[in-house]
Amino acid sequence: MTERQKSDTCGNQRGECWSDLPVELLQSIAKRLDTKIDVSRSRAVCKSWRFSIPPLTVNSPPIKVHLGNVIRRGVRLVKKTTLGMRVVYHVAPQPPASNSRGWLVKVTEGEAPLDKTHIMLHPLSGTPFPKNPVANPLLPKELNFYDFRVSELSRTYHTPYTFPVAVSLNSDCPALMMIVEGKLYHCKLGVDGEIPKCKEIESLISSIKYVDVICHEGKFYVVSVDGRTVVVDSSLTAKMIATPISAPVIPRSVPACIRKRYLVESFGELLLVIYLATTTECRHLSELGVTFEIFKLNAAEKQWVEMATLDDRILFVGEDSCFSVLARDFPGCKGNCIYFYDPCSRRCKYRSQPRIFSNIGVFDIDGGGSNRSPRVYFLDDGDDSANIFCLPQDLALA
Repeated sequence: MTERQKSDTCGNQRGECWSDLPVELLQSIAKRLDTKIDVSRSRAVCKSWRFSIPPLTVNSPPIKVHLGNVIRRGVRLVKKTTLGMRVVYHVAPQPPASNSRGWLVKVTEGEAPLDKTHIMLHPLSGTPFPKNPVANPLLPKELNFYDFRVSELSRTYHTPYTFPVAVSLNSDCPALMMIVEGKLYHCKLGVDGEIPKCKEIESLISSIKYVDVICHEGKFYVVSVDGRTVVVDSSLTAKMIATPISAPVIPRSVPACIRKRYLVESFGELLLVIYLATTTECRHLSELGVTFEIFKLNAAEKQWVEMATLDDRILFVGEDSCFSVLARDFPGCKGNCIYFYDPCSRRCKYRSQPRIFSNIGVFDIDGGGSNRSPRVYFLDDGDDSANIFCLPQDLALA
């Protein structure tokens, strides 16, 4: 083999191959791989990596926490709860079909410790797909991840009680933050195998009501109803990082049927998305009743700065997870949009139809028209190039 050939094979001019890395270094790398996708990819590099990095043979154990005697749900007293993990993947075809856009899939692992299957979930509500959905070539019942290129986009944790929760698995101080009835709770994870007990964190401001929490750059950020935001570090030191939003686009005097706030991490930035529905009619029948505010955190100025555009970004705000992607990674899908979950009302004609994605709305910020005004539309399970949750048509027909 010539020096040039050796360089091409090993990937550098000195002829040092990845397969020549010491076993101790490979084992150190393996300890830092916390997803099955990363482990599978690493073991596929070469034989020495495959023999040095053990496969993940069991599912990620659920996180159990003790809530104490402070939470009431109706007449039932909740003392303990379990957090399960949900992951959003970008699934794309292998070469030579790499020109296809790929699509998004949300899954959770099977409950049994050795169950290697993944349960597909609704991408924004987090509920399992129906067991017997209407046959659709764009919505396969089963997927073998080894047949595709798969990358993880988002990992979240959830409780059976829909409490907003954020988890930090930092090896130095793994911890959990949870919002229950507007109050903030914290617990350390992995303490001598015991079920940790959550403790309330005293608020910096009396009577403040928290609505969402996120782990961002190793710290917990918590936002209140009026936009005030605090950051909590590993020592549980809390400080104000953003003051109330002073001049919202959506007047607080506008009657709102739904007003939600979401914290979204987007390519290193922390965003606050406010969703407002101002009509009692089903949003499928009235595009005028939905609007959004988007803000970006300016930590230096301690304020949320309004954003007029997302440019190439697409935001997803759901009941159990929020994340973002770039439209250029999904050819055919438009950027500068927000995908949101809007469950049908009981009077809605769509409620009785066996559709999966009809309750996902798209808020197109510039509208795509000449007047550049926002518009709202809802997804369909059929051949829709804008449906980022369905297989591309060319793959379904393959």
